[in-house]
Amino acid sequence: MTFLLCCKSTKDMKRPCIISILALIVVITLSIVIFSGIDEENSGPKEYFAAVVEYHTVGEDDRISLRDLMLKNVDEYELLIKNASRLNVDIIVFPEAGLTGIYFNRSRLYLSANLVDVPSPHQHVTPWKLPRGASHEVLRRISHAAHLNKIYVVINLLEKFNCSLQSDCPVDEFLFYNTNVVFDRQGLIIARYRKSHLFREPEFSAPRPTEISTFKTDFGVTFGMLICFDILFEDPAIRLLQETHVKDIIFTSAWYSKLPFLYAVGVQAGWSYTMDVNLLASTLNTKRHGGSGIYAGKNGARVAVTPNEVGTQVHFAKVPFWSESPKALRRSYPPPVKRDLPSNSKNQSYSQKKLQFSRDYSLLKMSTKILEYPSDQIYEKIDGVVFKTELNYSVPNFESSASVRWSINKKFDSWAPRYRLFSFFGDRPFGGEGTATIAICGIAACRNESIESCGLIPNIDSSVKTTLHDVIININSKILTEDYIPITGDFNLEPLTIEKFQFSKQRIRNSDNSAEYKLNMSILQPVDNVLSFGIYKVPGKWN
Repeated sequence: MTFLLCCKSTKDMKRPCIISILALIVVITLSIVIFSGIDEENSGPKEYFAAVVEYHTVGEDDRISLRDLMLKNVDEYELLIKNASRLNVDIIVFPEAGLTGIYFNRSRLYLSANLVDVPSPHQHVTPWKLPRGASHEVLRRISHAAHLNKIYVVINLLEKFNCSLQSDCPVDEFLFYNTNVVFDRQGLIIARYRKSHLFREPEFSAPRPTEISTFKTDFGVTFGMLICFDILFEDPAIRLLQETHVKDIIFTSAWYSKLPFLYAVGVQAGWSYTMDVNLLASTLNTKRHGGSGIYAGKNGARVAVTPNEVGTQVHFAKVPFWSESPKALRRSYPPPVKRDLPSNSKNQSYSQKKLQFSRDYSLLKMSTKILEYPSDQIYEKIDGVVFKTELNYSVPNFESSASVRWSINKKFDSWAPRYRLFSFFGDRPFGGEGTATIAICGIAACRNESIESCGLIPNIDSSVKTTLHDVIININSKILTEDYIPITGDFNLEPLTIEKFQFSKQRIRNSDNSAEYKLNMSILQPVDNVLSFGIYKVPGKWN
């Protein structure tokens, strides 16, 4: 169910932001999944209530100091925390860079004067209890909000750490970190996590060795944490799961989507599904960033939204306890039900949204085959005719095949969306940070027949509609990694529901005693308006 709660500020009515004490329209998207059929004899809670904030930074264009910018956004955080508490939310998660945005003065002198000293959780600090000035005002106020509203709060901020006792300390004696901080219901700092894989953040440091951070809650769940780019790498993402065995992950990000496969919600849903863990994903909202959700592993998305426009939204969902029997919970867990959005945003595809996501230029070097009906045959009526297209691909240590049965309602024209099969195994650059080995086998919609148009959302007003009846993808890989995930997405940039596809991977031993992964992914029912569908091996590690 989705509820929109609105209130309007009386000042600065031109600012296109949502939920603000000063100048925003409140739009809270409430998606609540209700369990049914759980054995009444099993007393005690079987779920917790979570909120993730898709947050648009307020005042980023104002000529104010970074400290004042953070405090201006703390105003907004306090309101959101209060509203979540009124709904009896257990834990609320804010995104990476929410307090500061991504555009600020990055000189070391400026950062050292404005960033936040974050105490270690081992110090057992409750900032709101300290004398004013003894703790950074951001920490004091968020701590107090958590205490007043009796809710767990996760924020991301820019941390400065005095490293004067370390041998590799810079001259100014500070290291800067991209850091998550967790407050319990009393406002106590109970966890701190520093980002390991930085993305276009040269002023900041990555902790060495990579940090693993978990925290326990009074509702019986232990959480691990990841920040943005970290989720694509074995260390810390896979290491976190293997060493701690946590089944609930906090994921804060300012995700820079690359269409058609590496978009925020698609990666979130695919990673949660593959790892079979609950994932609370909160993403910064700008014209180029966005997409948040709450996921329950192989149970699928409880809520997953790529927003229609720039602004703040809060998504809520009941999340199953993994400490209970996961299989029993899955049988009793219905899909989420959404109420229609207002008419001005209902059924908008990405091409109609006021966002500017980028396309993935690495598609240009992949093996590809367009879906095309035979040109040497004459069709008096093409509607109802089912065609088949296949793509086979093989390089050392990797083989893939993709087969799709499809139909169209009328012949292609210049405006018709076109589909291509893709397969690739090799190196891909990531934003100047380095190159990593990826693999992909799947299908994606393109704006027209040229490969250069892939990653651009097709024209949904075209009268030509393509239906995918069957898509079967197989991969045999001797790259033994856990980093293969299913990516699915429709024209709204939302993942397909779990009843529409299946994904499996199996590690086998060959006759020559070598090991390899066999991966399979297929569509279980005819679908249309599919943007992407495939298996993607995320980097795992740098080359």
